[in-house]
Amino acid sequence: MIPKGKRGKMLTVEDGFLICPRCGHKVKRITPDESADRVLVYCKARECKSEFYIMISEGRCFESRGQ
Repeated sequence: MIPKGKRGKMLTVEDGFLICPRCGHKVKRITPDESADRVLVYCKARECKSEFYIMISEGRCFESRGQ
């Protein structure tokens, strides 16, 4: 489990895909047992093009805060 101080808001995962918090498009495939820290994710939607860091813990995604 990720310490509460290091994680930001919880992000939406639908049908195994991380959903971009800014535009709502599918961004990255997430498996239920996946864990990672500070992964740079880039939204390829034509109108969005945003990038953000995420933390993944047991298939749940959080926006990453801090360094």
